[in-house]
Amino acid sequence: VYFKKNVVLNDPAYKITTDSLLYNTQSQTARFIAQTLIKDSSGRTIETKEGFYNIGTGKAEFGGRPIIKDGKLTITANKIINDDSTGISQARGNVIIIDTVQKTTILAGEVYRDNKNDRILATRKPLMIIKQDNDSIYVTADTLFSARLSDLYTSKDSLTKDTIKGIKVVDVKTDKKSSDSTNRYFEAYRNVRIFSDSMQAISDSMFYSFRDSTFRLFQKPVVWSKESQITGDTIYMFTKNKKADKLEVFENSFMVNRIDPEVYNQVKATRMDGYFKEGQLDSIRAAGLAETIYYGKETLEKVVFRSNVSGTIWPMKLKDPKEMRLTNFIWLEDRRPKTKFDLFD
Repeated sequence: VYFKKNVVLNDPAYKITTDSLLYNTQSQTARFIAQTLIKDSSGRTIETKEGFYNIGTGKAEFGGRPIIKDGKLTITANKIINDDSTGISQARGNVIIIDTVQKTTILAGEVYRDNKNDRILATRKPLMIIKQDNDSIYVTADTLFSARLSDLYTSKDSLTKDTIKGIKVVDVKTDKKSSDSTNRYFEAYRNVRIFSDSMQAISDSMFYSFRDSTFRLFQKPVVWSKESQITGDTIYMFTKNKKADKLEVFENSFMVNRIDPEVYNQVKATRMDGYFKEGQLDSIRAAGLAETIYYGKETLEKVVFRSNVSGTIWPMKLKDPKEMRLTNFIWLEDRRPKTKFDLFD
């Protein structure tokens, strides 16, 4: 059947409004050939120019840059394939997902979404933007995955009592505000790169919780802030009001601060804590087999040594700065993303 002009298709689960529609009564498939608006019983809307929807199976395909608005999410892509029976959808080509609650945007070549469990997997150069007033955070990796924090648990008891990687999670059934705004995390895998105006970082993998606003960087992580570089086996980067607030560096901690070409202040220790002021690295505390090389210039306001301290003071003219290196010194400026456009280089 070919319907034209002011077409309305009412189904218990959907209402379809369009100018023109092809409907196959045998397969129960509606094919869209003009601008079409679909609204389901949950309030989700779909705007599309082409595609089809099988009323019997719940399978659908939308083309022509369709737009899906599903609660807090707005999804736009070149093509979206949806299966209501499984709750799985696939978006392809210049995908844009905007989350108005978390204030995040995901850009990717391909995105899979589990609609029933509110999980998202983004691939093909995915990029997540955590919106801030003046210094948004950009995160990219080979793969990005986002889901509800509460889904990391298997029972209501563990939801209120246990912790995951140091994150306390509340019962989202009794805390609606938390459910909306903080009951979420995302993970990044392989070639993780982070950029903001005040801080940049790289690592192999990452875990971020909206509950405590902390980036957990794993496997050869590096963090930069202005002229300072920090490395270690694992780095926790705490943010406050979406600005860098504190760093915790575990095992093989190493901080390098460049003060001139080939001239570096250095601090090395087992454990290191860094503190930020107004989003900029302000001070470092090192503990466990701590070593340091620093130059007595105005770049340092105060240095405090504790417990069995020994050292040597050299006149600068007697030492070549290139020789002043602690064991395992490395300067990785060439791997640092300088702008958000460098994230895919």
